[in-house]
Amino acid sequence: MKFEIKHRISGEVLFALECASLKICVEAAVKEKSDLSYSNLRGSNLRDSNLRDSNLRDSDLSGSDLSGSNLSYSDLSYSNLSYSNLRGSDLSYSNLRGSNLSYSSGDLFALGNPDRWYALTLVIAGKQLVRVGCREFSIAKARAYWAGKEDRREVLAALDYAEAIGKVRGWKQE
Repeated sequence: MKFEIKHRISGEVLFALECASLKICVEAAVKEKSDLSYSNLRGSNLRDSNLRDSNLRDSDLSGSDLSGSNLSYSDLSYSNLSYSNLRGSDLSYSNLRGSNLSYSSGDLFALGNPDRWYALTLVIAGKQLVRVGCREFSIAKARAYWAGKEDRREVLAALDYAEAIGKVRGWKQE
């Protein structure tokens, strides 16, 4: 069967492949370093996919199953991940700036934009981390990094929030 990955606005075909599933098609596109930005992958079953280092900027992945997938080093900025299953996904070093994570399930939680920096807390390799802008730390290391910086009071408040969320969800903290 022929599968096509289309641009979510223009409908232009970004990548096509004769294969057994959309998952195989998407993985092949990523392996070939295809630009999948603005792709329409809404409702896709991409469970356990290897999407490492992919460009999915501004894509619609809403309602997709990405559980157990490797999304490390991927550009997911401004993508719609609402209602998606992200449980057990590797999001280390991925760019999630401006992404819609509402109602997504998994080991991550958006913290908003404290001091105008995109922030989230997530679990990688079983430990809770916080990502603020391009910095990623454990909560303890983040507190040490931003301690005493008057222009980062909102970031420090977001760390308190992240810690509380992690405790409620039972995430392992340092």
